[in-house]
Amino acid sequence: MSDNVSIIFSTYAQPIATVLGAVLVLVGAPLFGILVYFKQKEYETIKQRYLDDGIAVIIRQVEYSLDVFQYNWAHSIHLLRTYRDLGVNTPSELYNSGFISIDKPISLEASRHYLLLEIIGDKVFFNVHQLLTAFLHDADNLFKVDLCSAIRLSLEGGKGNISISPPEEIFNAFIQKLNEKHDEGQLYFALLGNLKTIESLFSNKQFSYKMLSKFRNKTEVLKSITDLKRIFNDQLTKFSSQPSEQT
Repeated sequence: MSDNVSIIFSTYAQPIATVLGAVLVLVGAPLFGILVYFKQKEYETIKQRYLDDGIAVIIRQVEYSLDVFQYNWAHSIHLLRTYRDLGVNTPSELYNSGFISIDKPISLEASRHYLLLEIIGDKVFFNVHQLLTAFLHDADNLFKVDLCSAIRLSLEGGKGNISISPPEEIFNAFIQKLNEKHDEGQLYFALLGNLKTIESLFSNKQFSYKMLSKFRNKTEVLKSITDLKRIFNDQLTKFSSQPSEQT
């Protein structure tokens, strides 16, 4: 009896195994392909939502803000030095034009920052972005209102009995203000640099939704958050202490 079983097993085992193997290949290959497809679609959805339509958009807006500041600061320095060297021969177009306008709205990208908040668990990037926007408008007033008005009054005079400061006094006062504003502006490159760190971390790995929930625990993410809070500690403290508007 056992011999017969052995004979039957040895006779049919190999064909059965071959058939089962073929069935597994026929069934398993499509299932594996479907699994790979859905994993890829999940990654593409996450990448589009959080990277392409999120972090990358914030970075472009921050870069634009910093570019505007740097250009207008450089133009102000050129204007002030020309005024020092040429005096009454300073070309009027230097203080009447030549600046990049920020009449174009500087978007805070609040919806994109909300997506960033979802993955890093902290709103410091949004808060510093708000500080940057306020700084840009403050710098714009210094460049185009305070400086240009002082030079215009000095060269063209004004109505009534307006007291006009001597050229040397104007130069000394504004060169100090411009240098201080430049130093303040350099701080905001930390915002850009840390955003790029987050972008790099996100783009170098294919994340699933399960993995995404642990993104905030990465060492680089925690360090970026800590760096911004340290660099902008004083400004963020004042920012958070301001009373909210009552509706």
